[in-house]
Amino acid sequence: MGLICTPCWTFIYHLNVERRESLQPFERNVAKEKEGKSMESYLAKVVHFGINHIFQYHLWVTSGMNPSLNLYGCTLIVLAEWKPPVYDNTRGITLVTATTRRNSPNNLDSKIHHNNLLNNILAKIEGNNAQADDAIMLDKDGYVSETNATNIFLVKKGRILTPHADNCLPGITRATVMDLATKENLVVDERRISLSEFHTADEVWTTGTMGELNPVIRVDGRIVGDGRVGPMTQRLQKAYKKFTAVSGVPIPTLQQSREN
Repeated sequence: MGLICTPCWTFIYHLNVERRESLQPFERNVAKEKEGKSMESYLAKVVHFGINHIFQYHLWVTSGMNPSLNLYGCTLIVLAEWKPPVYDNTRGITLVTATTRRNSPNNLDSKIHHNNLLNNILAKIEGNNAQADDAIMLDKDGYVSETNATNIFLVKKGRILTPHADNCLPGITRATVMDLATKENLVVDERRISLSEFHTADEVWTTGTMGELNPVIRVDGRIVGDGRVGPMTQRLQKAYKKFTAVSGVPIPTLQQSREN
């Protein structure tokens, strides 16, 4: 299960079986603490009251629960403030390659969604200095890993390519787009990808919660394709919008929360 943020709604939606395995400890804790209530109902309630909290109260900083009271282990839910997509995903963004490398999994597991993002911040600063929207980060071997804030894809001769997740975060939006591409009978390959392949790609896009599926029209000053949003990008954008519109449970708006 995860959260999808769109311009109009936030949705709780189901992950496939493989990705739910990592949530089993969380589900056990929820069952113990909430008398067997489903994770869906628990998360919906948390988000419901969380929206009120975000708008009505100040942020609190705490050292955490007293360990003597924590009987079942940590149950952590991070609720991000709703925001519209970071970039206009109808026109496309520009990327440059940063000199700052993505942390190696030998030093920091890329599959952990953490806040130890100094390298990503430094890469973003490089992108800002180059007047680009975001920056591509390479892994320790010089292959493309991700951008400073999103996963990245390219299209070449009708095939979709994306870096494998050994050196990047296996994002929820990334997985969703890959699943949608498969359902659309498109070929998706995960492998090592060189920077030059992005320079010569037919289409490029990024994926992330706050940006959804965002087309890229320029990489390191080179125009991607014909400089416009490509047909495969548009096809998957439509599939993604349709998916979020029908597969989730809308979280009540602030006004609805107050009325209830």
